[in-house]
Amino acid sequence: MRPTPAVRRPVLGFKDYSPRRGFTIHASCDGLLLLSLGNHRFYLCNPATRQSCALPDLTGCNVAALYPHRPSGEYRVLYSKHSGRSSDDRVYHVLTVSSSGGPRCIGLPLENAPRHWFVPACQHQPVLLHDCLHWHLGRNCSDSLVGKVVVFDTVLESFRLMQSPIASRSVHLLQMDGTLGIRHIDHAATMTELWVLRDYEMEGWSLKYRAELCVADMREHITDRCILSRKVVSENGDMLVTGSPSLSYHLLHCDSNGKLLEKYQWQGVATSVLGLCFKESLIRHAFFQRKDGSRVRVPRFFRGL
Repeated sequence: MRPTPAVRRPVLGFKDYSPRRGFTIHASCDGLLLLSLGNHRFYLCNPATRQSCALPDLTGCNVAALYPHRPSGEYRVLYSKHSGRSSDDRVYHVLTVSSSGGPRCIGLPLENAPRHWFVPACQHQPVLLHDCLHWHLGRNCSDSLVGKVVVFDTVLESFRLMQSPIASRSVHLLQMDGTLGIRHIDHAATMTELWVLRDYEMEGWSLKYRAELCVADMREHITDRCILSRKVVSENGDMLVTGSPSLSYHLLHCDSNGKLLEKYQWQGVATSVLGLCFKESLIRHAFFQRKDGSRVRVPRFFRGL
């Protein structure tokens, strides 16, 4: 968390936004955002330089991750789509953003995974560590994958499984001090835990802390009708807690002990913590440049800025 007062600053802006013409932010990487519009078209953009490009190969797919490929210096997208043999069959592909060629099929992620299995990035943001992407599957998967961490090696382009200390739907991965962390929230007990992977090779986890949210402290600032949703967002266990009463919306900052530190409220603005880390970059990538040198029409998501 920053010590300075938080400022809400727009990164994308629509002049013609409506629920029927919505958008989804799928991934963030090195100042780049991967998003799709209501027409299911995908775009990669840099909000700092106002550059963007369409990614037509992703139409109709489920994006799993946007990541840097260290050996080549390229940016790549991992995604799944129907194989065509059955509506449940899915295979994974890798699209190189800077490549003029098409995507490459890398097959099924795991031998014992259901054919319909996939990881949507907008619901499960991966953690990039040691050139590998990591997802925690929770309980919304087959019995063989409950409580597992799926690992994708971005260099070898292969999948494997890693043990997890807990199996729950309220589990999210984060990176802290150069290793993996797992945040677990027990909604019934308003309790939060943070597990840390002490030994990456041996897959040894340890409990770093357990804390109870001070709900009574929060209730002084929000109504009884408020529905709370909690996320750990920092290495020291700080949380952003969102509330959604009927007329106003809140974003609460709590420390690892559950104590309320600060409250943000924007009347009429619904807050939704995406779990994305975004840091602006002024790097102008070659894949944003048109080959014919012509000017690009300003996309919808920049017209409201």
